[in-house]
Amino acid sequence: SQERPIRDRQVLELGSGTGIAGLKLAAMGAKVTLTDWQPAILRHLEQNVADNTLGSQASVEFLDWSNPVSYLEPNFDLVVAADCVYDFAAEQPLTAAIAAHVAEGSSTEVILAFKKRENLST
Repeated sequence: SQERPIRDRQVLELGSGTGIAGLKLAAMGAKVTLTDWQPAILRHLEQNVADNTLGSQASVEFLDWSNPVSYLEPNFDLVVAADCVYDFAAEQPLTAAIAAHVAEGSSTEVILAFKKRENLST
């Protein structure tokens, strides 16, 4: 398979947190939509976009995996979720969100990265 360049690709980052993956992709020229569901995290994401002067490449949107009303139009070339699942009870909503953002018959790629953690206590 041939590697596709990142520049100008439409990227969705699910569960962005600090946005490190999405911000790096934006710095590489992708058009990135960073998402999360917690208001405090969304504010930090907006600040991180501004601090890195990536406003022309990155936007921040509310997206709650368990609420399909919050889903965005599935017009992405790449969907990324990096280290955003700590509790595998969130696996089903994440899977649903990914499926909703990959248009049927599209060539959208999905990249998931996570570390399985043992003995997480709340």
